[in-house]
Amino acid sequence: MIYFANDQSLKEQLEKLSSEDYQNWIQFKLTTSSEYETFVGMEDNMYTLKVSKVCSKWEYALFDFIGYEESHGKNMILHVSPEDFKQAQRRYGNHHFQEKQIRADEPKVLIHSTPWRSWENIQAEGTLKSWHILKRENPDFEAEPIGKQLGDPENYRDYIMFSNGHVASEIVVLSKQSGYVDMNHDKLYQTGARLYLDMTAIAKDGLLVRDGAHLKVKNELPLEKYLIWVGTWETAGLENQVSTPLAFTTKANNKFNELYGNVFGDVTTLSTRNLKA
Repeated sequence: MIYFANDQSLKEQLEKLSSEDYQNWIQFKLTTSSEYETFVGMEDNMYTLKVSKVCSKWEYALFDFIGYEESHGKNMILHVSPEDFKQAQRRYGNHHFQEKQIRADEPKVLIHSTPWRSWENIQAEGTLKSWHILKRENPDFEAEPIGKQLGDPENYRDYIMFSNGHVASEIVVLSKQSGYVDMNHDKLYQTGARLYLDMTAIAKDGLLVRDGAHLKVKNELPLEKYLIWVGTWETAGLENQVSTPLAFTTKANNKFNELYGNVFGDVTTLSTRNLKA
């Protein structure tokens, strides 16, 4: 159900919620901040997606958020004015959070980064799997995904997350090794594998999901049909497996550009919006 933040009855309803009840609530805050385009984390005891109007597609983010969260039965609080809501609704038109085509402003190639040991398992099975599936298959798998520290909703564990080429995807691997959300892109770590995937084909097959901040796939993704290239320390041209998130990202993206055309530009932008397990 959708609630607007200025709803007079909302405050009374929230006051009656227990800490467990808050798990069924989520909020979207439209801002004018120049510090980010999108940002996720916990605010007001609930998971919050903040989107700034500096983001050229904030209208799409809002209605992708609404569609995705409705599909998961969430109660949504929108910190959005009626005028902005109507504007977003008009621009969004007949789009859908799981529409079967890449939009004009969406990347055609996305990346899933994974530690080396996980890459060995992925290679053997030929499939990417969500955290929940991996945990079910192996109870000794991670105690919790790194995204838990950002307050990620439980349903995020059913999805495989992707990044758009920025260093954030390697920050995920670094954070797994550090045991906490580690944003130091110049810190040494053991590089794993960067899987470059054909998002156009994934969308065409109806697998691409948008939640307002992320592009992702539910449950499993076979690599044979969608994998374009794998960036490792060897294929990227590093001297050895130890590097930094920024150096590995830069090397791998430049190599991909060399092989497949200039797909990726500046890779230095950090963003926790892509910080997902």
